[in-house]
Formats: sequence, C-alpha cells, structure tokens
Amino acid sequence: MSKQYTKSVWVLVLSFICLISTGLSAQKTLWIGNSYTGFNTLPNIWQELAFAGGHTPETQFRVLGGSHLARLATDSLILALLQEPWDILIVQPNGVETCRPWDTVFVQTEPSLALFDSLAHAANPEVKMYLYQPFNRVLGVVQYCSTDPAVCKYLGAATRTIENTDSLTHRYSIGNVPVGTAFKRHFEQGNPLKLWHTDNLHPSYRGSYLAAV
Repeated sequence: MSKQYTKSVWVLVLSFICLISTGLSAQKTLWIGNSYTGFNTLPNIWQELAFAGGHTPETQFRVLGGSHLARLATDSLILALLQEPWDILIVQPNGVETCRPWDTVFVQTEPSLALFDSLAHAANPEVKMYLYQPFNRVLGVVQYCSTDPAVCKYLGAATRTIENTDSLTHRYSIGNVPVGTAFKRHFEQGNPLKLWHTDNLHPSYRGSYLAAV
C-alpha cells in the first residue's frame, strides 16, 4: 500500500471524525439505511469506536435490506423513531439510486430527504443530519449497462454517486459522510484492503470499519 494512499484515506477519515465528534458524548444518534448499514452492524462498530474515544452516544438504527429512500420514508417504525428528538441523524440511500442521472436522483430522493429533514427538525431544531454517501458495487451497476453505460463499471457509478450526493448535501446544507469517496480512492490504488465482501456487493468487515471511522 502506498504511503500517499494511506495518507489520503486517513486524512479523509480524520476529517469526518472531526466533523461529527464535537459534543458527541451522550448524544442520541439514529441511523436509517439498508443492508450497507446493516451488514456487519455498522452502527454498533461506530458506537464501539466512539466508546473507545471516550464518548457515550446513544445509538439506534433501522435497516431495511435493499431499500431506496422512498421505501424508508414509508416505514412506520422509521416515521415513529423520527418523532423522537435526535441529536444526530444519519441517512443512507441506496447505491443504485444515487448513481442515476441527476434529474432521476433528485426526483426519487428529494421528497424522502425533505420528509426526514422536516420530521427530525420538528422533534429537535438543533439536530445534525448527515447523508451517508454510499459506495457502489465493485462490478458496477450491470442492470443499467444498456441504458446508462456510464455506470456499467464501478468507477463510473462511484463518480456519479459522489457527484449526486454532494449536490444533495449542498441543497439541504447537511453533512456528507464520504464513504463512497473513501472506497473509490481505495479502488483506484489497486484494491489493497479488500473493502468489499466476497459477494462483491456488501462491505467486508474492513469496509464497514472504514465506513464507521
């Protein structure tokens, strides 16, 4: 592994730690997502790292495998959880929905993000909301090869996801958890850390650990 790659990944990691660690002790954190969040129980890894750093956040999560944001926005348990006052809300969209052309992404995700933002701020006006930037399938989004060749390969899908999630976070002035960016940088350096599970879809434990930190 090159020293330059190691440095770039840890700069990214430490930047995000600084972003959300201020006042983390005893804060209530809610994760909403699909199997990318549920695989290896990412919120628990994150909480263990917080404990190791001397913080004591209260963490809950709701995961629906394979779900897009629109599905998460209709889940009764998620809607009930959002009635509670959270200090931090982390929302993880689907890696397939975020790699589509921007107009499609906006139409499919904007109503759900607006709902999450509205409910979370109604319960706690000081809530800090973050969008978990998903990583993409290491083999690309093959179901769109014929209609959207740009995302047929991993790097094309990852680049599109990063651009679209950046646009979404700027639109809502919310934080960006740059997991997809970290995975992409890792991939471009020759895949030395094996961040993907053997199914080439979900994160390995190393991938979940990187997402957590």
